[in-house]
Amino acid sequence: MAFDLAILAEYSENHFFHFVYHDGALEGLDDRKKVRLLELVDGFCREFGIQYILSTIQHELPRNAEGETKEFPQSVVIRELHDEGDSGRLFRMAPF
Repeated sequence: MAFDLAILAEYSENHFFHFVYHDGALEGLDDRKKVRLLELVDGFCREFGIQYILSTIQHELPRNAEGETKEFPQSVVIRELHDEGDSGRLFRMAPF
């Protein structure tokens, strides 16, 4: 992850990719490290104009001391996938 962000930051003013996708980036990390990592990613995205795409399962989201899941601002959540009907599917269409 850090390498990908470093490359995108370095080339942010060039004709180069301005997005990155990571799956499972939070797996196995301590909650404090997850929060710090998400703060770092947010800072990079704002500073260098990077669109960051993260996919993770609910279980891997960071939790506070009371065990509550960290909430993301709706302005940064583009799509939340779930198994409760077609609205939770990536392209919102019935399976084929």
